[in-house]
Amino acid sequence: MQARVIFIIVVGLLSEFVPSIQALRYTVHTKKLPFFEAWDQCIMNGGYLAATQTAFQNSEVWSVIRKAGVTGEVWLSGTQLGLQGSWIWLSRNTPVGRMSGYTNWYPGKPSNAANSGDNCLTIGVFNTAMWNDRQCTREYPYVCEYYAPYSYSFG
Repeated sequence: MQARVIFIIVVGLLSEFVPSIQALRYTVHTKKLPFFEAWDQCIMNGGYLAATQTAFQNSEVWSVIRKAGVTGEVWLSGTQLGLQGSWIWLSRNTPVGRMSGYTNWYPGKPSNAANSGDNCLTIGVFNTAMWNDRQCTREYPYVCEYYAPYSYSFG
């Protein structure tokens, strides 16, 4: 009985100090949809519209898009709808650029003109991994992200 209690305590302590690591996997959907329909489709499939909060994530998403043979712009989860000038990753409820200050806007973007209606974020402007702001009602392919937890084994 005493050994079991010690084991539980040790495992409990380890779980406090071992970080929970989760990998992201991405899927590209070529059907062109408006932003919020793309958002809904990702959720219905158990994921979220992708957010590229780091240069590494942006590169990974861009690589998946290119491998899928998609050209042109593709929806990510960035929006400023209702927050004019304050972009957030809707899928994470996190301001764009919060992680390490990373953004990848195409020069001159976002336009932030109050009357432009460009309130949603795409990747792939001019077939680059850079971002653009577009009207949410426009139709583009989209990228969903899914969490794929790593498992630990102690041996």
